[in-house]
Amino acid sequence: MKKGAVLFLASFVALGISAQDNFDLLSRQATAALKSNPAEAAKLYRQAVALRPEWAEGWFYFGASLYQTGAYSESQGAFQRASQLAADNGSVWAFLGLCEYQMGSYPQSLRDIQKGEEIGLGDNKQFISAIRNHAALIYIRQAQFAAAMSQLQPLAAMGDDSAFTLQTIGRSVLGWKNAAPELSVRQKPLAEAAGRAWWAFWAGREDAALLFEKLVSSYPDQPRVHYLYGLYLEDSHPDAALREFEKEIRIQPSNIPARLQASALEMKASAPEKAVEIAQDAVRLGPSNAYCYVALGRAYLSANQSAKAASVLRTAVRLAPQDRLTHLYLAQAYVKLGKTADAEREQDVYKRLKTTQAPVLF
Repeated sequence: MKKGAVLFLASFVALGISAQDNFDLLSRQATAALKSNPAEAAKLYRQAVALRPEWAEGWFYFGASLYQTGAYSESQGAFQRASQLAADNGSVWAFLGLCEYQMGSYPQSLRDIQKGEEIGLGDNKQFISAIRNHAALIYIRQAQFAAAMSQLQPLAAMGDDSAFTLQTIGRSVLGWKNAAPELSVRQKPLAEAAGRAWWAFWAGREDAALLFEKLVSSYPDQPRVHYLYGLYLEDSHPDAALREFEKEIRIQPSNIPARLQASALEMKASAPEKAVEIAQDAVRLGPSNAYCYVALGRAYLSANQSAKAASVLRTAVRLAPQDRLTHLYLAQAYVKLGKTADAEREQDVYKRLKTTQAPVLF
């Protein structure tokens, strides 16, 4: 034991103060300081967990106070200890993930956040928002924008329209994979405008249409802006949506999702030849993208070109064997070709995958 620690304990013995009394005093003082003075709280929790090393709650709040001071490495250690003592506490794992995020350990951060989410994060909305936003930012770094949006959508239902949440939604829907951790002064207004429009769409707000109109009028030449507006319009105003997708393609010719959506709308408009042409362009742009072949296969089906449909859909199945709808479309092509056994095989795969996989989000 260090000399200072011996003197510390000896002083309390001399005063007749028990370790239990000292622990109770420290824990009360630490709790009182947690919100107003995290550095002082960390100092007090450090002493308290030294007296009671098995105190899981103390390790948690020790980590939380350290996190607030920016001492992420030491905070990580505290949360690791808390996770050993309270492995069934989702908030512990999620907070550990936040520390790992701040230290740049993104894969481990996401694993621990996901573990926390699986166990449960409690009902603190501010904490839930922080966890979901940081998980989304990791997905955005990996260009997994649909996964990022699945993290963010519940925040709209929760009523969270903080600037951080809106900007993270904006990053996701705009496809800003390489954005720095902190957006620039120039980037923030666009990210927030796109995020607010999409947030309103998710929340079912009446002002969503006005927000999208303002977005496209303010940023008419910005990539993905017309694509987002098209997605918003496609169920209620498919003709207008198609025009937005066409504008997007002119602004950003490499935008594959805009072509896929445009091809689908041309099919709905009974223009299969146009659908085929657009989907063929998508395949040329994304020769390893399964969903380009899915779009082309569906377009061929709508144009009654079943043999071509089956050929490209087999390629789609090879590229994305776990996508259930691809098997369904291939089964439809086989039915039209009279290949009953092949159709039944693909239908069986579709049924097997149906209950285990959600539809793909573009």
